[in-house]
Amino acid sequence: MTKSMLAATLLIMFILGIHAEQKSATADKSGSTARSASVREMMSGVSEIGAILEDRHVVYEAETLKSNVLDAVIEAIDPEGGAILTKDQAARRQDEEKGLFFGIGCKLRIKDKWPQIMEVASNSAAATAGLCATNLIVKIGDHSTEGMPMDAAVQLLRGGKGEALELTIRADEKTAETRVVKLTRSAIQTPVTGTTETWPQGIGYLKVNGLYTNSGAVIVEQLNTWRGTNCFGAILDIRGADGMDLESVVEIGSLFAHAGDTLFILRDGHNTAVAAYQAKAGQPMDKPVMVLIDQDTSGAAEALAGLLSVCKGAMLIGTPTRGDDRVRNIIPLANDRVLYIATQRIELSKGLAYYQKGVLPHVRVAQTNEPAIRESEFADEEPDIFSGISEQERQDRALIKRVDGDVILRRAVDILLGLKALDFKVR
Repeated sequence: MTKSMLAATLLIMFILGIHAEQKSATADKSGSTARSASVREMMSGVSEIGAILEDRHVVYEAETLKSNVLDAVIEAIDPEGGAILTKDQAARRQDEEKGLFFGIGCKLRIKDKWPQIMEVASNSAAATAGLCATNLIVKIGDHSTEGMPMDAAVQLLRGGKGEALELTIRADEKTAETRVVKLTRSAIQTPVTGTTETWPQGIGYLKVNGLYTNSGAVIVEQLNTWRGTNCFGAILDIRGADGMDLESVVEIGSLFAHAGDTLFILRDGHNTAVAAYQAKAGQPMDKPVMVLIDQDTSGAAEALAGLLSVCKGAMLIGTPTRGDDRVRNIIPLANDRVLYIATQRIELSKGLAYYQKGVLPHVRVAQTNEPAIRESEFADEEPDIFSGISEQERQDRALIKRVDGDVILRRAVDILLGLKALDFKVR
């Protein structure tokens, strides 16, 4: 067998855990034996093909073979997120799960086909370099940003810790002259929540960026704040939310469960329970909560969606989530590389498994490019006392304008208003 083929074979064996002396004492024996037999059969086939390559002098590219075999193994084991990474890439992946990334520290929007800076964070790399609102980024390194999607621009601005970055900047859309700015990426912690607002008709809105360390406490505190007011219900927007803090799932889920209830279990590849997460004692949520989800709801946020899908008082609205219930870890390999692969899975105590299917919403609503409601369809923005408009009508119009253009959010508001009209009570 060639060295390349042997290396690939050994790595496959390592990944699949072919260590006869290290079988889990708590694993199901029949299941473990069947898994081991299946792997041995697969390895026998790999060895046979390797011998053919060597004995028959088959024409192939050794490096291509090795790379493709490794990719195929990882894809077969963990198709949703497994990968072989460098140590730096692995560290970056783990940082992102905690909401930590390295960038320049500014908010962007697209203006006349160019990324334009809207806001610069204090003490950030962008602030140190003298960037300000209205600046257009016309090049990121050697990449022109004209017509570049926002996501692509953001990915180019992010990078490794302490990495240098060169930007070509225009002062604003009216200025043709450019200047080159050199920056060093710095650490930026994504905040747990984005927009937090209390809207007319007694509706609370909370945008969640991700479930990072202690995120649960922040979110629960806000929900409890609304519970202590005349707020009728809340909207928890976890579209695009990620993170991997499972304790935060417990914190939030406990508002919708009885103390001591098992919320979910972590299981390993032998289906052995590694850890069980129970609901904490506390006052249950007594107001309806609309939970907005989409295909980018992932990680701990997706587990939360699955948990809330069977809880009284919570309704999921939007599109199915990513469909990834795996918990991944870093395993060192040779040549300063690491294996980033699923070692456990999340099993909900109630509700359907969501692996590769996603958590399904109770109300499926796809985001569209539906035209925004024209302001001219309403009365004057600030009608005076002679206009005859009631306070109720004023609130209705303000609320419609706030959710305009977001059909998923609008549906959530409509449902809450309908429940309010029916004087709905959760408990």
